[in-house]
Amino acid sequence: MTKRRPKIGFTLVELLVVIAIIGVLIALLLPAVQQAREAARRMQCTNNMKQLGLAIHGFHDTHRRLPMGCADPIWNNTQDWCWIYSALVNLLPYVEQGPMYDDISTRSKTSDRFIHMIDVTGTHSGDLSFGTTGDIFAGRLPAASDGTNPFAQTLSVYVCPSDPNGSTTFPQKGRTSYAMNWGDTCEHWSGRNQRRGIFRHGRAQVLAGTEDASKPIGFAKVTDGLSNTIFYGELAISSHYGDDTIKGGFIKGTHRDAAPSTCAAYRGSGGRLAKNGGPVPAADLQSIKGWAWGDGRHQIGFNTVLPPNSPSCIDGSQRAMDGGAPVSASSYHPGGANCLFGDGSVHFIPETIDSGDPTSLLGAGAGGIAWYHWNGKSTYGVWGALGSISGSEPSQIP
Repeated sequence: MTKRRPKIGFTLVELLVVIAIIGVLIALLLPAVQQAREAARRMQCTNNMKQLGLAIHGFHDTHRRLPMGCADPIWNNTQDWCWIYSALVNLLPYVEQGPMYDDISTRSKTSDRFIHMIDVTGTHSGDLSFGTTGDIFAGRLPAASDGTNPFAQTLSVYVCPSDPNGSTTFPQKGRTSYAMNWGDTCEHWSGRNQRRGIFRHGRAQVLAGTEDASKPIGFAKVTDGLSNTIFYGELAISSHYGDDTIKGGFIKGTHRDAAPSTCAAYRGSGGRLAKNGGPVPAADLQSIKGWAWGDGRHQIGFNTVLPPNSPSCIDGSQRAMDGGAPVSASSYHPGGANCLFGDGSVHFIPETIDSGDPTSLLGAGAGGIAWYHWNGKSTYGVWGALGSISGSEPSQIP
């Protein structure tokens, strides 16, 4: 009698069960892997900001003051338009980019200077001797006589790895994820009351009583304490000029003298901006957030007015680089954004942070004092208090 040999292998049912189990395991593991990768990116982002903190302290040790956000005295004796160089340009020697800084500094005194600002018509703003094409809204740059332009380089220390829009190639402008703190005002980069924040503008359009807005300050002026005052915050980089996402977009239609709630009202569904209950018209989008680390104007600054990942707006009569209205900190980390404080520490600020009364202007109801003369406590809660340098508010980092 012949013995029947047992079959070796899986039945179809068993194979399907094994495949199903593997599929379930992958479904369970994939989010964990993604979370681990984001945690690593967020850690690198934090380290970048800490390096920025060290750079700021190094600059202060050398110059006995903080760098200006724009029109720093360092560029007083240079060619026209070099005044728009941002604080990140001044910090280059302190983030191991000394040769780049020396190159920019040398050429800034000649007609072959590296200019990274071109106006809306596609022509250069200023008397330039090189380059014939480009458009600020396309993010393009001219080349110098040797075909190079350092402002086209994206430096890893200036970009958060979590931001998907951080890489560029020439002639696109070098991006940055880190924005200057302009304080708890809705004023624009050249404004009257930028003195409530850290980074000021040497050519500020000041009014009587706000003349100090155009003067550099040192740590001693930060009377609220370095550990209680934000220096830099994250700013999600716009993916393109018509970016209509809440994190990456700029929407026209809000004035600096309007309550911040008018800007907050542009929050739509699905993480996008909305206007009059529908999509934002293309003409009302001027999204150039983080598009030029070398340019010290509206595109790389923020206000501690609306909480992180809120809409960002510009004055309806201005361009995105010039207009004043709330610019919100933002990031591609879920739930908030990282902020660098004056003591060099980095804290994650949640979207739920107390931001006071968005229906009021700064210092509203203070005996008729104009908001740009206000020197008291912030109207915008803990978030506003962390952005002002001398409001004397009791603030606690969330």
